[in-house]
Amino acid sequence: MEIIPNDATLFKSAIEGLKDFLPEAQILISSDGLAIRGMDAAHVGYVNYFLSASDCSVWKVPKACALGISMAVFANALGSVSKGGTVSLSQKKEKLVISYTNESVGKDVKVELHLMDIDQDALEIPPYDYPAVIKSKTVDIAGIFKEVGGFSDSMTLRLDEKGFHVSAKGDQGSIQQMLKQSMNHRLTLKEDAVEATYGTKYILSILKAGGGLSPTVQLDMDPANPLCVSFLFGSSHMLFYLAPKVGDD
Repeated sequence: MEIIPNDATLFKSAIEGLKDFLPEAQILISSDGLAIRGMDAAHVGYVNYFLSASDCSVWKVPKACALGISMAVFANALGSVSKGGTVSLSQKKEKLVISYTNESVGKDVKVELHLMDIDQDALEIPPYDYPAVIKSKTVDIAGIFKEVGGFSDSMTLRLDEKGFHVSAKGDQGSIQQMLKQSMNHRLTLKEDAVEATYGTKYILSILKAGGGLSPTVQLDMDPANPLCVSFLFGSSHMLFYLAPKVGDD
């Protein structure tokens, strides 16, 4: 097996984002690509990362396999990766071998990580036609969530004919921000209004984890289903699903 992503720094950013959601995970490798998915420790959110084989300069996978790994250790092994470098993944018996080369700084790194036995449920979330879709610049959404998130441990998202509203109310006051339909903010609404409330720390951690992967982000919202936050890059993706808060839960 040999895998070389086209963009080493993008791959590093994805693994760093995943480690905060999945302390341990299976790397599922097939002829199509590399997938890492699973529930967070609190079983509130679900992440689905997929690196397409078409977004790799080298993809030699003789047979499908599942490699159990500590995501924190995996991220640490990619710590030296910087712009202009090349990362290669291979397997040596019961080890994942990570090789990194950066000719511009004259650096070569080789790390061998011990594989783990991980019993992981093959959970997949089927496609769903959401009634509210928000497409915007990642930096704009991240900025709004950060500012609103400072007021409460939960925030309410609402899409109506006026725009996309993000609000929170806490002991120290309340705040509301709104994005209107524009060239930078594409808002699609199939009902009169769609509104749901989510945990602030989860929203912020999702934007932190995926913010470096794509300049744009898409939020698919329905109070009866998990919020889907999508970061797309090339033919690959990082999808986060977050259950809405119900009552005082």
